[in-house]
Amino acid sequence: MTLVHPGGHEHHLAYKVMTNQPRRYLVKPSQGVIAPNRSQTLTILISERYKRELIKAFERIGSAAFQNCPDKFMVQSCVVSEKFAYAFHYHDNNDSTDDNDNNQEQSAEEKPIISKVEISSLFKKVFGPKQEENHAGVPVKTKKLPVYHTMVDEPPPPDAELEQKMKEMSKEELMQEMRSLKTKYDELVDYTVSLTSERDALRRKLEHYSKRK
Repeated sequence: MTLVHPGGHEHHLAYKVMTNQPRRYLVKPSQGVIAPNRSQTLTILISERYKRELIKAFERIGSAAFQNCPDKFMVQSCVVSEKFAYAFHYHDNNDSTDDNDNNQEQSAEEKPIISKVEISSLFKKVFGPKQEENHAGVPVKTKKLPVYHTMVDEPPPPDAELEQKMKEMSKEELMQEMRSLKTKYDELVDYTVSLTSERDALRRKLEHYSKRK
């Protein structure tokens, strides 16, 4: 996922990415500051345990396993001051070596000493209820993103042993195998319809409770 500064002004933007399933996904970096006319590419990793669960579900019922995924990401962004942006970027590059003479001549007083705890505290002030570090009182913008899963790996090559077995099957045996597959397909369709019905019922209940509030 790539976050792009929209332009239109010369202010830095702070961002924070959250998910309703933090045990399933790891976002790197999950928070940061984007300068004008710049962008930030994020890496989203799926936990191995959840990946195995998805693959097993896909092998069992196919692409239906990926439908109506409840997982979501939320991206918050806000304009921040140059002081905030400088403090963050200095901390971000604090471990790198810089041989630039100008940087070496810069006094310690001019460089902020920012710890990870302090950086975390700054972001809490930006995106917390009080939004203390927001530039000129600009509100936090929020974007919710649904999750869509798909299989991108190529299917495995045909099983030579299975192909040979099918060639050796009689016409009656092939017909019986096809009837068995059709029965499994019908069961899958019934299961999908049942899940869809349950989903619609839950949505109606949610709308009913929302109206009562």
